[in-house]
Amino acid sequence: MVRKTATQAGEAGGGDNANPPERVEALARGLAILKCFGRQREHMTLSEIAEATLISRASARRLLFTLVELGYVEQNGRDFSLTSRVMELGYSFLVSMPWWEIATPQMRRISDALNETCVASVLQENDVVMVARTSGSHFTAINMPMGTRLPAHATAMGRVLLASMSKDQLAQYLESVEPVGMTDYTIVDRDELASKIEQARSDGYALVNEELELGLRTIAVPLHDSEGAAIAAIAVSVYAPRVSEKDLEGKALPLLLQSANEISRSLPRAGSIEKRLPPAR
Repeated sequence: MVRKTATQAGEAGGGDNANPPERVEALARGLAILKCFGRQREHMTLSEIAEATLISRASARRLLFTLVELGYVEQNGRDFSLTSRVMELGYSFLVSMPWWEIATPQMRRISDALNETCVASVLQENDVVMVARTSGSHFTAINMPMGTRLPAHATAMGRVLLASMSKDQLAQYLESVEPVGMTDYTIVDRDELASKIEQARSDGYALVNEELELGLRTIAVPLHDSEGAAIAAIAVSVYAPRVSEKDLEGKALPLLLQSANEISRSLPRAGSIEKRLPPAR
């Protein structure tokens, strides 16, 4: 099944009913430009941005220079990249989620007990977005500041959240996603990925070894609201050569499950959170 993005629909035209009358197309295209940047596309030329967003070069150029003027994008020669100011766009979202205040003390206790990094993420489209983090004293293989977007298929947090989908939603995700090999260990076969997600559903947790970044091993559990809906995930990330799978499951998993239970007891209903996020694709 082919799904058009908002940008594609806008570019296609298609008559008066193509978009709601209240829609501001310039705003939609500007947001599409901001979203087209990512870990694999930190620096892009005008042509690459126009191709990625299906926006004409002329429109993309005007929008880009508006974003440069506003401070959200910077230009270096032919290349454009995001500035740290884009974090302001997500700040209101983060501070409006009171359950992060509930989660962070529990995450801090995990980090202090293990001296390891603990992170929390939500699922947004085909990525997980990191919204909270507590650090331990031990080295980890990757730096993940708040707001980092990571491909759900290659992360433990992504898999436990994908496992919470209905079978129809998961089938739609697996049909639409194009798993990218982040390392030589990343699972990119859809059938194998589906099996791993089902395993996470059965186990109640997911453990991922060096699929996102070499040297990074992560274990994650879901957070549930008062109605049992999984609305986020928390995880412990460690340096793989230092911590074995057995130790991670034996030491980190009980702490994660206990903290997830404590956090989940105080979480609001899922609807109050999910309305802030795009639906899973």
